[in-house]
Amino acid sequence: MAKKQSTPHAATSDANDAVPKDKFHLKVYAPFKVYYEGVVASISAENGTGPFDILANHHNFLTLLNPCELTIRTSTEDKEPEKIKITRGIMQVKANDVVVFLDV
Repeated sequence: MAKKQSTPHAATSDANDAVPKDKFHLKVYAPFKVYYEGVVASISAENGTGPFDILANHHNFLTLLNPCELTIRTSTEDKEPEKIKITRGIMQVKANDVVVFLDV
């Protein structure tokens, strides 16, 4: 099988085109572990001002996370969302991509 050649810009564009308009890419990392990587409908967490939710097309955002449970929903009908208990972290939301760095 031939490997597709692409520029970094083309790879980013292709990745964003594949995501439905009501979802976004999420990556949750710790220094030595990937906790979650995929396309989701929402993520809930808590920062210094209280609980909050991130949905698709959220404004660019950077925050320190308080100890809480990250709640990841893959769809709006998700009855059993994935939960990750955290002690601290940083969340970056940029152009429909969300990255959470834990234990930093």
